[in-house]
Amino acid sequence: MSFQTYINNIEGKTAEDLQKLAEEKGFTNNGVLVAKATEITN
Repeated sequence: MSFQTYINNIEGKTAEDLQKLAEEKGFTNNGVLVAKATEITN
């Protein structure tokens, strides 16, 4: 994923939107981020 694609994907999203997305994708455990950055960006 290019940096510009990353920016385009997150523009306009709130912190709550990003938290919900992380929970849906299994990147959190009890509300705490447990995934490494490469797991998220790949």
